[in-house]
Amino acid sequence: MDVEYTGRQTTITKKLKLQAEAGLARIAKIVGNSASVHVILSTDKYRQTAEVTVQTRHHKLVARCEATEMVIALRDALVKIQGEGGPKRKLVGLEMIERGIGRDGYPVFGLNGQRIGEITSGSPSPFLKKNIALAYVPVESGALDTEVAVEIRGQMVKAKVVPTPFYKRAKKCT
Repeated sequence: MDVEYTGRQTTITKKLKLQAEAGLARIAKIVGNSASVHVILSTDKYRQTAEVTVQTRHHKLVARCEATEMVIALRDALVKIQGEGGPKRKLVGLEMIERGIGRDGYPVFGLNGQRIGEITSGSPSPFLKKNIALAYVPVESGALDTEVAVEIRGQMVKAKVVPTPFYKRAKKCT
């Protein structure tokens, strides 16, 4: 994550940088490491202001907080960015564990029976000899090897989240 600091009538101390980097590490888990971040810290008489801007390829998140202490203002701005934080859904690859093919529009359920998402496309993969699909699920449910269930013609069929792309061609050695 590319981070730029700007101090206006204030010195950016090592303590403030460490606090910002710890908060940005939590944010990076949500938006990814490809984001660029601009942290602006400013002081006006008795008011400390922290403004954090996180720019990803598709989103721009901005939070501005004021407090009597810079540490508190920075913490509040980072928490606010984390709350707004990135996408709510994630496109994941599914590999069917049981027999069945997940097709476009089929609902995806957590193992607790609650609907969590929907399949965007799915088909059998002759090369992999498996049935695969792509589905939108909440970010929390998108971890690799998470088991989910897909409703196929009224029956629940188990699937697991796998990395995409499903197949990577071996590199040629010259």
